[in-house]
Amino acid sequence: MKQVLWSLCVCLAGAAFGQGTLVPPDDWPIRERPWGGFILDSHAINVDIKDAASETRVEQVFFNPNPYPLEAVYLFPVPAGASISRLTMTDGDKLMEAKILPADEARRIYESIVRRQRDPALLEMLGSRLVRLRIFPIPPNGKRKISLRYSEVLPRDGGAYRFSYPMSLDARSQKLPSRVTLHADIETSQPIQTVYSPSHADISVRTTSAKHAVVSWESGGRSEPQDFQLLIRSGSDELGLSILPYRSGADGYFLMVLSPQLHSKEAEVSKSIVFVFDRTGSMDGDKIIQAKKALRQCVDRLRPMDRFQVIVFNDGVDKVFQGLVSADEQNKSKAIRFVDDISARGGTNIYEALQAGINTFPKEKGHEFQAIIFLTDGLPTVGETDPQRIRRGISDLNERAGGIRIYSFGVGSDVDSKLLDRIAFDARGDSNYVLEGDKIDTIVEGFFEKVSVPALSNISIKYDGMDVYDVFPKEPRDLFRGSALVIAGRYRGDGHGRITVTGAAARGQDRTFIDVDLSGRQDRDDYIPRVWAARKIGYLMDEFRLDGRDTKELRDEIVRLSLEFGIVTQLTSFLITEHQMPMDYYGRAGHASGELNDDLNGAFIQFGQSDGAAEAGKLKSLGGGGTGGGSGGFPQGTYRGAAPPGREAQALMRIAGDKTFYWVNGVWTDAAFKKEAKVTKIKAFSDAHIKLIEAWKKFKDYSKLGESLIVQLPGGAVQIGEQGSESLSAGELSGLLGK
Repeated sequence: MKQVLWSLCVCLAGAAFGQGTLVPPDDWPIRERPWGGFILDSHAINVDIKDAASETRVEQVFFNPNPYPLEAVYLFPVPAGASISRLTMTDGDKLMEAKILPADEARRIYESIVRRQRDPALLEMLGSRLVRLRIFPIPPNGKRKISLRYSEVLPRDGGAYRFSYPMSLDARSQKLPSRVTLHADIETSQPIQTVYSPSHADISVRTTSAKHAVVSWESGGRSEPQDFQLLIRSGSDELGLSILPYRSGADGYFLMVLSPQLHSKEAEVSKSIVFVFDRTGSMDGDKIIQAKKALRQCVDRLRPMDRFQVIVFNDGVDKVFQGLVSADEQNKSKAIRFVDDISARGGTNIYEALQAGINTFPKEKGHEFQAIIFLTDGLPTVGETDPQRIRRGISDLNERAGGIRIYSFGVGSDVDSKLLDRIAFDARGDSNYVLEGDKIDTIVEGFFEKVSVPALSNISIKYDGMDVYDVFPKEPRDLFRGSALVIAGRYRGDGHGRITVTGAAARGQDRTFIDVDLSGRQDRDDYIPRVWAARKIGYLMDEFRLDGRDTKELRDEIVRLSLEFGIVTQLTSFLITEHQMPMDYYGRAGHASGELNDDLNGAFIQFGQSDGAAEAGKLKSLGGGGTGGGSGGFPQGTYRGAAPPGREAQALMRIAGDKTFYWVNGVWTDAAFKKEAKVTKIKAFSDAHIKLIEAWKKFKDYSKLGESLIVQLPGGAVQIGEQGSESLSAGELSGLLGK
């Protein structure tokens, strides 16, 4: 057995890195025999976090799909400052440990790999501390498991500790991993305030005590993984407030995260809930059975400090109680018995049902949280049936009542999603949709669990001394324990001042503030501009879909944001086909001018609308302002990484770092490219290329797209390709970077 070789390459200080990958070994005869590549079969990440210290254990299983044995070299870029404690490979029942080479020899080996293999994924790794392990022959259809363990001190940003892990695929990956899992066990010395992922909105957070939380996330190969980010804030304050900035040019972007202590009892606000329940004939069958189960569960979870009412409707309205009653065991039992006797029959009188729900609340409001949970499966067919008059009538009545929150659930495909969205939006609530075949009880119970413990309502935010604009959502929603309120916006100037958040809490009016200084370049979190753009697009689409505002200016702005930030929406969809009308990389039909003069392989923009619940659910995936709400992270439909063979359907657009690129004339072209800009041509993988990566750290994100790309820099454009300069003087480099 040959010796296993591990080299630790200390290249440059840098935080950006990609996931572990396999590349051809140094002595592989590529010219004589093609290197077929491996498939990442599974990827498991387990993390233990104790305050600022973390230990990460990684297991990756690679599969050889080729009909011949294959060798490889494993490369893993380690976060700056991390300490590796173990790297092993499993071969059957044999466990092989790695060895360390001197840093200077490791660097020499690494650079030789980069230049010989001309691999964009390797260029992306430049600037990180790199681990190298020789993998010996893996038989056809065979697997190898690689295990890695490292520890690090987590950086602190905006008052929160940040854990990062690379998950985006490299250019050689032919298929998504069948299973990617992440499990993080978090312990803190102070009560936990925030556990929030700006990259993965679908994480599960479970708390066992005020100072312990467990995070889990899983991808079943449905979509390409994004690099994972997790923010953890702890402290004695009931509310935690953190701010994350991003600025690479003039004006900056920011995300503000507000969250209560995850396990605080003091932060819990008492609530008054009115359940308005559809018992019309169309609910008959499995729908009414599941809906009744969900309603029983929601009533059962009310606390003695809460008050409630149950209203059922079809042609008319029936109430369990005369008004709001305390949620003691006797009243809850009476309500559950009433629910058990519900049968489905009659028409749908939405207006009278919501009117009765709003009129249940007293005119004098206390500090309790007041909300209506409204469930229906149909269009209005009895009483007032005009959607506009229903919307205006409910909105006016609710305003006079002091602003009751309305959370609506549309069941099936026949609901008027535009009406439900508009009613919820006006009432600063939310709307949700349960499609045919979905489990109504599970979805409704899950939602009620989220909103069952309000921590702060009637929230207002004040920015003192700061020039902020385009902040979304325009009106912050209420804050519940176990969740986070995420605000996205832009700022001018030095971003210096104080942010104050005020709202109604259990003990009366509550206020928290943070002093901020966002001056200077802040270019670490390149996902922040895209989160902001998704929020703004969501807000504009609310105006388009809910308000019926359809103007050229509105459409143009949605298209511009979609193209600039690489966000696919249902209003502006990128349809990639082989034989459709051409469009230039600015989104205009026809041909681009100048050097980039051909079509974009058949891409075009399609405008469309749908009033169905399915489309409404898709639109809300943007996490936009207005009804979209959202918790941040990358929106649905964005793509990252190179375009490997077999993914032609995704080949038009790529997101790399803070930029969006389009495929034009066989060149990945920066959406910000200015046709009048001076273009400097640089040979791929040359000293000049590597020097650019070292001087402009985002350039390695762009370089992972391949050997042919155009990037707009502050001092001009750079074209990477087969031809061009192989060296750059200090003056030329400074000029490109605008220094």
